[in-house]
Amino acid sequence: MTNIGWLPGYGDKSKENVVELARKAAEKEIEAKEKDGELIKEKKEAILQIYDANYKAKMLLLEAETKKVQSISDTILDFMVEYNILMHQSMNIISIFNQENLKVDTKYYELQSKINRDTMDFLKNQIPELLKTLDMIESDSPSYSDYKNGISESITNLINSQRQQINNCHKQQSLIFESNQKLLSNCVKNLEIRVSERILPLFEESSKQIEITKKIEAIANERKMIG
Repeated sequence: MTNIGWLPGYGDKSKENVVELARKAAEKEIEAKEKDGELIKEKKEAILQIYDANYKAKMLLLEAETKKVQSISDTILDFMVEYNILMHQSMNIISIFNQENLKVDTKYYELQSKINRDTMDFLKNQIPELLKTLDMIESDSPSYSDYKNGISESITNLINSQRQQINNCHKQQSLIFESNQKLLSNCVKNLEIRVSERILPLFEESSKQIEITKKIEAIANERKMIG
């Protein structure tokens, strides 16, 4: 599997480089697609968004690993698989509709935009702030374990709330597919490959790689059935 733009030794990179690394990775994919003449403005923006979110998630995984909060890592990984698949589907739907001079329901645009804003907010601000509070308590303190569990629960609830938004967006996608089956018949082509290229580097050293790979395949096959 090709890991586009994920640089070796990422754990040694400073947090200030996260956006820069994400942009370089996205630009490599954008450059390749532009050569094939298949890229429009909406796709370019979506690719940048996906890589930026993935790199921020990678940063959180490293921090959770340092703080030994494994449950958070698993929750973030599962969510990022779902987010990447949703974004890939949205990118294709919107670009195809634009090419055909058709309009996607405004509510769909609004929900997708909200998902992007909320995802970037909790990856960039809310989850890092919650993890940072762990530093306020000594790790050998009697209350540390309970406090860590409380932080894990708060982050899980935050992500589950975002998952509900993703599920709602998938329902809208299904309606779009049902109404435009012929137009969108090839929309999910290479879904599994594209999502895997972007998401697998998040956990390339993780024991969950096989599990997540199977999940990508399962969800991709489900989306293909819808298409």
